[in-house]
Amino acid sequence: MSDKDQTQVSTAADAGDAGYNKALKNRHIQMIAIGGSIGTGLFLGVGGRLAQGGLALPYNAYSSEDSPFTTFFSGIGVPHADDIMQVVVLTAALSSLNAGLYATGRTLRSMALVGEGPRFASRLNKNHVPSGGIIITASLGPLGVLLNAFVPTKAFNIVMDLAGIGIARTWAMILTSHLAFLRKVKRGEEQRPEFRMAGAPNTNYLALLFFTVVVILMVADWYYVRGRVGNLTDEAAASLQGDETLVTGE
Repeated sequence: MSDKDQTQVSTAADAGDAGYNKALKNRHIQMIAIGGSIGTGLFLGVGGRLAQGGLALPYNAYSSEDSPFTTFFSGIGVPHADDIMQVVVLTAALSSLNAGLYATGRTLRSMALVGEGPRFASRLNKNHVPSGGIIITASLGPLGVLLNAFVPTKAFNIVMDLAGIGIARTWAMILTSHLAFLRKVKRGEEQRPEFRMAGAPNTNYLALLFFTVVVILMVADWYYVRGRVGNLTDEAAASLQGDETLVTGE
């Protein structure tokens, strides 16, 4: 969260429900405007072309070993597409890493200050940067390097699956906390603000059911793919052994 966002949140909190609604409304308008502009541009730019001629490349032209962007731009004849996309992807990865370090470092420090995280994470350097939280976050980065070194073909899928489960877990905790809050409101221990979740608590249960199904499907898909790959490997080995038998005549 940037200093500007923190200031908006603080101002909204001081102003009460009215200020919170105002800040949220402005942010929603910005997101809708940006998303609408991107969607409209894509539709006007490539929508008609795709409707007339179909996809630029067949689905089997893409490979898990190459970036789909590189494959696409190389296929339509853009010179040095692979080099350009490598620079773009690397820049995006570094930007994402920088944002992740900053956000996670701040989050760990906030947790440490209220006793919900390691004390080391509360440390600030002379520039008021949460060095403790950043060091903890950065120390976990080499795990991705090890995955890429030992299981390069599965590293991306493993990371994406873990991220998906982590996101589902985070939202499940938020929804569960909100349910606990609603129970306190019902007992008269808390006061419910004017800005409320639509359809709660029914929407909470519906969202929890959705995330549960997603995680179950992810786990089931992993076992299914693993078993299918194992069967294909066994069949290929048996076929290869049969061919060798025919060649040698034994």
